Amino acid sequence: MAGKHETADQGCSDRMVAVRSAAGTPEAENMMYIFTTGQVEDVLADLPVCPVPFTPPFVCGVCKWRKYVVPVIDLEQRLGVGLGNSKTQRRFMVVRTAVADDEIGSRMFHYVLKVSDRISTLDISGSDSILSGEVSGINGMLTRGVFRYGDDMLVAPNLLTLLDMENCFDKGE
Repeated sequence: MAGKHETADQGCSDRMVAVRSAAGTPEAENMMYIFTTGQVEDVLADLPVCPVPFTPPFVCGVCKWRKYVVPVIDLEQRLGVGLGNSKTQRRFMVVRTAVADDEIGSRMFHYVLKVSDRISTLDISGSDSILSGEVSGINGMLTRGVFRYGDDMLVAPNLLTLLDMENCFDKGE
């Protein structure tokens, strides 16, 4: 996305919203996805989703949230961690990211992530180490970082590139 970049996240605290993986695979057993408190707008138990034809499998569809029509993305399926068919209860987490564009200035984008219902807050001051995306098996373009925190692996999704259909697909090369 030439000319566009994600701006600094709102909130500078070490307090994060953590979502435990529901993928059910040994690799994902200790995996959590982390978001700053400023990125998370809302968490909903149920949300009517309208499917959209000819979209990738990780796109669940679109929904109406407040006055916006926003895309709904299955986070684990998008990251390649799960197949989206886990028996774990799901929640819908509305997230936002600010994008600065050289031509139009700064804009806020919202979308909904379909995640597990195991959501909590976490104080991550003092993460043990930074890992590479390859260690987690997740496309590095889709994350801002992967961290070791005790026995857990924390994955910080890049909210800007999760919807970047053009540049984040595995081209099979």
